Amino acid sequence: MPKRFSFEIQRLVRFSLRTKSAEIGATLLSAVGLHMIYGEDYILGITTLSLSGIWAIAAWSLSESLNIRKPQPPRKQKYVLIEKYKQARRRYLLWKFSVPLAIVAALVLLALLTNNRREEKILKEYEGFLLPANEPDPPSFCTEDGGPSFMQISRDALKIFIGRNEVFSSRFPYVVLRVRHKDRMVIDRDEAGRVALTADILDKEGKVIVTFEKGHFTVVQSNILDMKRPDRSTLIVRDHYKNEVLNIRYLNKRSLRFSGLLQYPEVGFISIPKTTAVNGICAGNSAVAFDIE
Repeated sequence: MPKRFSFEIQRLVRFSLRTKSAEIGATLLSAVGLHMIYGEDYILGITTLSLSGIWAIAAWSLSESLNIRKPQPPRKQKYVLIEKYKQARRRYLLWKFSVPLAIVAALVLLALLTNNRREEKILKEYEGFLLPANEPDPPSFCTEDGGPSFMQISRDALKIFIGRNEVFSSRFPYVVLRVRHKDRMVIDRDEAGRVALTADILDKEGKVIVTFEKGHFTVVQSNILDMKRPDRSTLIVRDHYKNEVLNIRYLNKRSLRFSGLLQYPEVGFISIPKTTAVNGICAGNSAVAFDIE
């Protein structure tokens, strides 16, 4: 029984490596891989695409088309015959390696193009997660190396740069903004140790424009003028009055930069300017960073 099973496996492998079988099978497998890359299974898609390339290259290496190009060494050691053999051998090696290289190049190019289309699709979506960039924090007089206790930032703290101010905490969830006893902005730490923001961005009528729930954002398309996402770390939203109500960038795994126009029925609006340096307030090591009555 094991011998028969092994024989059937060998038959299946030989059949799959036939030129026609490999052309159809590898093409279908590469199409499945590209579809996965365009979807949400990026790693599995790359793996599938790689397997299709290996299949195609293995079939080419064993193909009759390549085999008939393989020259036989001359029986007689004559100069003319040896030179002809060397030339034929070079042509054979060129065919042997150029086709696999072309297969790899084609699959890499298709993977890059598909991934670019995937990125374009994601950047047009009105919900999702911001991914951390790899940027340094803006200049700040808040410190990790001493100073007054209210300015000291522990090395595992998460930070949010709100206009000219910096908020930080190592205890979560942490209330960044409380307005008339309502927690309007909260930061938490997700399972990967990254910043997870919870907040609602409202228009002047109190309608939700953008909501963040533990890092997941949803933009209400009917309540905005436009949305811009230059990359997967940034979200910029304008309301119907062309006000930039939100400009948020995920600087790195520990830090967010936030500016915009916060509007609450209880207190009116709070304008948070966009800036590149912290020269306002360091707020942390307290129950609430900003408490507006």
